[in-house]
Amino acid sequence: MARLYSRLRQDPLEIYFLSYVALFLVCVVRTASPIQFKQWTDIILFAVLISVFESNLVDVSNDRVSLTMTSALLFAESTNIGLFPALCSIILSSPVVFIRYRKPSYRPALVAFNLSHIGIEMSLAVLAWHTFGGELGTYKNILALTVYLVVYCAANVGIMTIEIKLQFESGWRETLIGVFDLQAVILYIVDISLGVFMGLAFQIYHIWAVPTIAGILWMISVSYKQYFHTVNDARRDELTGLLNRKEFKRQLHMFMKRGKPFSVMMLDLDRFKQVNDTLGHLQGDQVLRAVGTLIFAEMGGDGIVARYGGEEFCVIVPDVRKGSWDIADHIRSRVEEHKFDELPDRQQGGVTVSIGLASFPDDGTTADALMEHADQALYAAKTVRNSVVEYDDSIQANRHDAPDDENEPSIVPTVSQVASSSGFHGNRK
Repeated sequence: MARLYSRLRQDPLEIYFLSYVALFLVCVVRTASPIQFKQWTDIILFAVLISVFESNLVDVSNDRVSLTMTSALLFAESTNIGLFPALCSIILSSPVVFIRYRKPSYRPALVAFNLSHIGIEMSLAVLAWHTFGGELGTYKNILALTVYLVVYCAANVGIMTIEIKLQFESGWRETLIGVFDLQAVILYIVDISLGVFMGLAFQIYHIWAVPTIAGILWMISVSYKQYFHTVNDARRDELTGLLNRKEFKRQLHMFMKRGKPFSVMMLDLDRFKQVNDTLGHLQGDQVLRAVGTLIFAEMGGDGIVARYGGEEFCVIVPDVRKGSWDIADHIRSRVEEHKFDELPDRQQGGVTVSIGLASFPDDGTTADALMEHADQALYAAKTVRNSVVEYDDSIQANRHDAPDDENEPSIVPTVSQVASSSGFHGNRK
């Protein structure tokens, strides 16, 4: 119990999640009412469909798309059968969702929160709907229908805004910008349209309309997938799948607006031109892809990883308290020790990286200054290679001081390990 209390004190987001689970249970208890036998068919069918969409048993490619589909289903159920049966459908769907997301990277509280906040939003919307004259099984009162949709969307925005703010410790302005993006606006519109369409079909054709419309939703999700992939592709590097330079700069500006300390790493592969010249550009591309995958894996999803151009990568380390220099040196050693399947045995150990490190706000309070100082630290590291250099005012970076990879005839493993064997891995503050 003491450990749980200590964990909750250190993680406000966990408290936020659990508070909404508790509020959802309050909604269930307060709305409890007798359920007729024939209603159980409807409840079970809706629970199955919610399980399918919320656990991504069909490929909807995006969490917001699954939320839209679930919202449309619950809109039809709550306005045709009642609020309590709709809440029961959410509860019945929860075991499938929990089993589906039973992974170390998913918090149980987050999974419960994702189901709970949908039920809370629906409860508030149904309350507003009844207040403005809405009646079960009819949509004749346009005002009540409009109020339902507005309250539901407003509650969703409010709940998710607070979640994002707590998760990223960002300001209200940056948080709202993240919530009100084009993707979210489109999905809110679709949420309204599909919910009304399914509700009307349910009213006319009753339960048999639900599987049909669920199939229509799935087909629409395929179209969404194409749209989201197009948007996602514009943000990613085609070769490595990492974020591209433009998206990295956008993320960097967002981190700076939050005002929290963070570090930027600039990584450059040593003697990479020799890889291309010796083995060909196709093999060189495979090495780049492997290095990008390695860096991303070492960050473990904590931070921003991008290919900045050519053989250069950039990383944002969001929490400098974890020791950004140690993280950078760990990445350097992992690349040095990594066995690249793309290289013949005689050239294993020939791929190393030099890393320059600069931290916000100590080494720069603007994006340009921070990147410039990280670049200077990188070129200081390149004078030794296979090293990590953290920026300080004593660095007098000169690009001509860095070794010219073009003048080296080949990749020689012993040369790549000179910096390591000499014990020098850059200066550290």
